[in-house]
Amino acid sequence: MPKRNAIALWTVICLAPGCGSRPPSPPARAGGASPTAPLPTFLARGCARTRTGPAPAPEPGVRQGSTVALARQGQEVFAYVADRDRDRVVVVDVVAKTPRGATPLFGAPEQLQVLDDGRLVVAIGDPGGHIEVFEPTGDPGSPLERLCAREVPAGAFGLATSPDGGTLAVTSAWEPALTAFDASLAPRGVAPLPRAPRGVLIDERNRAFVTHLSGAVLSVLDVDRPELAAHPVRLEVLAGSPVGEAPALAVRRGGSQAYAIATIRVPRPPAAKREPPPPPSPTPPPERVVVPMVSVDPGDAHRPSQFYYGPPPVAGVPKQAPIAVVVDPDALTSMTTHVVATTGRERAGECKLPRAVAARRDDALLYVACEGIDELLELDGRAADPMRAVRRRFAVPTGPTGVAIAATEKLAVVFSQLAGELALVPLAEGSSAGTVSLGGGPTTLGGAALRGRRIFYRSDDPRITADGMACSSCHPDGAEDGLTWFTPDGPRQTPMLAGRVAGTQPFGWTRDSKSVEEYVAETCRRLGGTGLDDQDLSDLGTYLRELRAPPARDVDASLVARGKALFYRRGCVSCHRGGTGTDAQRHELGFERQAIDTPSLLRVGATAPYFHDGRYATLDELLADSMNPMAGIDSLSPPERDAVRAYLESL
Repeated sequence: MPKRNAIALWTVICLAPGCGSRPPSPPARAGGASPTAPLPTFLARGCARTRTGPAPAPEPGVRQGSTVALARQGQEVFAYVADRDRDRVVVVDVVAKTPRGATPLFGAPEQLQVLDDGRLVVAIGDPGGHIEVFEPTGDPGSPLERLCAREVPAGAFGLATSPDGGTLAVTSAWEPALTAFDASLAPRGVAPLPRAPRGVLIDERNRAFVTHLSGAVLSVLDVDRPELAAHPVRLEVLAGSPVGEAPALAVRRGGSQAYAIATIRVPRPPAAKREPPPPPSPTPPPERVVVPMVSVDPGDAHRPSQFYYGPPPVAGVPKQAPIAVVVDPDALTSMTTHVVATTGRERAGECKLPRAVAARRDDALLYVACEGIDELLELDGRAADPMRAVRRRFAVPTGPTGVAIAATEKLAVVFSQLAGELALVPLAEGSSAGTVSLGGGPTTLGGAALRGRRIFYRSDDPRITADGMACSSCHPDGAEDGLTWFTPDGPRQTPMLAGRVAGTQPFGWTRDSKSVEEYVAETCRRLGGTGLDDQDLSDLGTYLRELRAPPARDVDASLVARGKALFYRRGCVSCHRGGTGTDAQRHELGFERQAIDTPSLLRVGATAPYFHDGRYATLDELLADSMNPMAGIDSLSPPERDAVRAYLESL
């Protein structure tokens, strides 16, 4: 993709057929069947339907993507499933409870969305970033017909359509941006966003609401006025407890795990019995935006503690506590002010990894898919914090990542990626449940890595932590939470794991662990866990070593070349071998009690803050600090800093 102007808030991307700099076809991933034609062929094609007549229609009112999407044709209900493990879309007959066909993709899918005319859009986040557009052939047992593909910034993730169907929005996770397409799938433009965008929805005013995996912020963009900057809605809350200490209760908590977003309508309260009933209102009930996430308190220097990675529970509020923040879309402010204390028993089954949400808008019910505890929660959306208003719990297969509601059938359709199964969860009494296995042969991960992945996403496991956190709590999908945690050794920022584990030992900022298994075992002990057995440690280590790095950003090639030359000439490469490697050494920095390990710089542009203690919020701050203890960068001129930053962002 051509270099975009990073200063502009909205710039038109290349419209020429086949524009872009990607290879003819992406590298094959184990377990994924290859499409029959290279990607550029579909980048150059139009996206209009080729067939006449009726096509499957999306579930009424659904305007957001997920890893599972429903479509109806007559009495049939089909589920399209984004299977990352096999780089494909699977079609499942929901009524017959059986898979009907599969279509290979040009990479790993994140979300998919059914358009009003029956076309299916799939966001491909790895490798690179693009969307693929399909139409049904009329035979559910046959592969979908690929119409076209369109490039987007690196790491395509979230999808949403506007209520009138005139706009498709796509978020990009690793080159943070929102791309807009019109109804014909012609690109309209791309707007930069804060780091780690994920879920997106578009409201009746054509405003895009975007969640972020870190930062406790909701970005709001006016799709019709692209010259305006994104408006940030802060999602921080306070801890609520009648017996907590004042300093801790005054801390505004950050957040993570905000993968998904939904809207609901909250019914107006009924009139008092003695009053005559009000006349029917010509306007619908007010709308609210809900963001399931995790409220986080990483600690600070003013609250010293012997606990590792954050403070002890604040009178019942743990350092990571699930919450569903309710936002007023008119005032663009959060209506949720506190995350409240819970009992120990309630914490034992909490949703610390909320991954997906679907809404029954008119009755204000929310359904949240929870990794870690493998449950679907039914929440009362009328509550100030719906996560504290759990009405029902449903067990689902391991690793749920998506949910869709079939309203007529009163059925929740949940895709569990780690199990490779689709659960059909009845929401009405007397309905029959079912589970559909997607099958399909080898996956992109081997057996040991698959077992290790289940451990990585397992919350509420006393062997790992005493407070129910999972490995993925701090390293979502192998990335990082963007937080600096306070420990008895000092502040420590969370490093990314994906692509950085193999060949980069020793591990730990100061721990000097010779293997990742050794480091994980020590981390479990520091977090109060009883410890994993040798087989689980081995499987988890295998998974961590096989984690693929996220896609690289698109950076100006000439600037990168100048930055690379400076990186080598100034001696940075002596510690950061080849840019992304390490010298396997720890170094005295002059202000630490212990020497600090050299980290990998792979994808460093997307992993702020920087330095082991998170002292620099941006790469610019790091490169501009004349007191930086790293030799070679203290005398860089502004143009040289720009070049080195470009090189680092390209890694």
